[in-house]
Amino acid sequence: MDSSVKPYHDNHLSVSIRHEKEGARFFFDFSGILTDMDQLEKFFKKKNTDITAAVQDLAEEELALELFVPFIANGRE
Repeated sequence: MDSSVKPYHDNHLSVSIRHEKEGARFFFDFSGILTDMDQLEKFFKKKNTDITAAVQDLAEEELALELFVPFIANGRE
């Protein structure tokens, strides 16, 4: 994401974490200037077997993202 944000601009990132029985859920809320929307869209479309990503909103000045990370993945703790 760092390479997709306008540097030295008034950018803000808020992170919330919620503990759940199966894992941790992270909520990211970004406001600022996003410069490379295509790169971000490609990144979020990549599949990860352990982490689930859900983009709530993606616009030139806002990104809302939810990530779920399980505590046990593929037999590991």
